[in-house]
Amino acid sequence: MASRLSQRSPALSLNPGPRLQRLATAGLSLAVQMRKITPKPAEPEGPEEGSLKTQRAKPPAESRHKLSPSQAAWLLVCKPADLKPEQKAAVDQMRTASSSIALAHDLAQDFAILLREHQAERLAPWLETAKKTCLAELRSFAHGIERDMAAVMAGIALEWSNGQVEGQVNRLKFIKCTLRDLAV
Repeated sequence: MASRLSQRSPALSLNPGPRLQRLATAGLSLAVQMRKITPKPAEPEGPEEGSLKTQRAKPPAESRHKLSPSQAAWLLVCKPADLKPEQKAAVDQMRTASSSIALAHDLAQDFAILLREHQAERLAPWLETAKKTCLAELRSFAHGIERDMAAVMAGIALEWSNGQVEGQVNRLKFIKCTLRDLAV
């Protein structure tokens, strides 16, 4: 049965990694929006403009570090238990800054749990919720999943994975490319 599914959908991957990565890239525009919303740190109080000591004091380390859009998107799909305290604070700041980011985070976490715990019965309600959101990226992601619903359901429900096969194929392609470059 698994071979029939993989013949119908050569891109079938039972490993949740690529799906979570696609969801993370769909959230990039939200992270860019978050970057625009993030307030700049306040100017430190110091000597007057005319004095010799007008050098600015460095802002605290936590306000100096800005997340790239891909870093912010990755934080939205990571397990909350695996995040460091400063990463949890960044997620909380993103959630409070924008309701659309909070919605995307909630849906991403629900989808990740659905994949990790092999809860295929929760996929249909999740898809309905994702299709009704105001976020175009999540609606597009949900429609893409619906187009190949049988393969996605098999990927969630079954415990088999073709991750090892994909890894070997990737390794062989790398070797082939390397040998081609050496021959030239």
